[in-house]
Amino acid sequence: MNSPEMTFTLAHLVFAMCFVFTPNEFHSTRLTVENLMSGWLGSQDAAFVSFHLRSTAATLLGHSLLALGEALPASSLPGTGTRKPRASSCDSLATWGKHAFCS
Repeated sequence: MNSPEMTFTLAHLVFAMCFVFTPNEFHSTRLTVENLMSGWLGSQDAAFVSFHLRSTAATLLGHSLLALGEALPASSLPGTGTRKPRASSCDSLATWGKHAFCS
């Protein structure tokens, strides 16, 4: 648990699970897809079918964007410093010699 990457991963996993399987606490704080997108969804009473089509699209988009949260590099978080650069494919092929794609 010393690494910031592990802490971020666990925090993101907890948030994602609570966002997908919405507990009562998230409902009481109005942290649901429907409440966050209520301005775009409109009223369920005025246009039932379009409301549910938009609600489905918003839920799909919101849940799909959760995966992008894990793709954020940990170095973009405040106080985590910089990461070590990964070895390039040319470095791992050093014994094979230079190839056309290595400059």
